[in-house]
Order: sequence, then structure tokens, then C-alpha cells
Amino acid sequence: MTISEETTTTAQENPNSSVPDPQLGSDPPTSAEELAAAAHGEVDFNTLSKIRDLLFGQQIRNQEQRLDQLEQRLDQACADLRDQTNQRLQALETSLRTELQTLRQQLQANHQSQTLAITQLEENLTALKAETSHKQEELKALLKEESQALQRVDIDNRNHLASLFSELVVNLRVDS
Repeated sequence: MTISEETTTTAQENPNSSVPDPQLGSDPPTSAEELAAAAHGEVDFNTLSKIRDLLFGQQIRNQEQRLDQLEQRLDQACADLRDQTNQRLQALETSLRTELQTLRQQLQANHQSQTLAITQLEENLTALKAETSHKQEELKALLKEESQALQRVDIDNRNHLASLFSELVVNLRVDS
């Protein structure tokens, strides 16, 4: 027979006995028999909980309080980190948008200035082509005039040289 059976038998035989029924959740054991029963594992859960609370209650409450504080600090740190990250991302986004807008404006300004420069170069090239063509025509005309003038001078010089040779021949014949 086990101790729990003995306790049950004793309680049934002697209803005025001071041994409480551990399953009824009565007060903690106070007599030697109750302590012996408790030592052999016949204590109800309320009694065990009370003993545990007496032995370790303050430590457990302190640990729970510390864990709650740590959890709150961790939650706050996470919230702060989330806020900082969001702020930095917003600042980065704003900065990037500003930078992109600036670059877009610079590109448009460069495009406009290059388009204007190309247009001016095309106009200058057309003007230069017209001027070169005009100068080329003038040079052709001048070259033709000079060529004709040289031909006339050359013909005149030949005629003059021929007349000199003729005179020389006549003078040589006369002297001979």
C-alpha cells in the first residue's frame, strides 16, 4: 500500500483527522504527517505553487520584470531604428529626386545649347560654303584675266622679239 492509499484509508477511517486531502486544494501541510506526505509527492498543485512562490517568487517576479523591461527597450529600439531608417530613406529619396531634377535640367540645358551650337555651325557652314564658292568664282575670273593678260603680253613680247630679231638680221646683213 502506498502513502496516498494510506492517507485516503486513514481519512476514511478517521473523519476527524487533521490530514487534509491534497486534491482538495487545502492549506499547506502543517503537521508531521502532512509534511511526510508532501515529501513523497502527494502535494496538490496549489500547495506546490505556493511553496514555489515562497522560495522563488521574488526572483521570478524580478526576472519577469527584467524581461518585460528588456522587451520594452527592444521594442523601443526597433521602433527608433525603424523611424531612423524611414527618415534616412525619405531624406535619401528627397536628395535623389533633387539630384535627378538637377541632372535633368542640366541635360536639357546641354541639349538646348548643343542644338543651338549645331544650328549655328550649320548656318556658318552654309555661309562659308557660299563665301568659298563666291571666292572661287572670283579667283577663276581673276586667273582667267591674268592668263589672258599674260597671253597678250606674251604675244606682244614675241612680236617685239621677232621685230628685234628682224632688225638684227637686217643690221647683220648690212654690216656684212
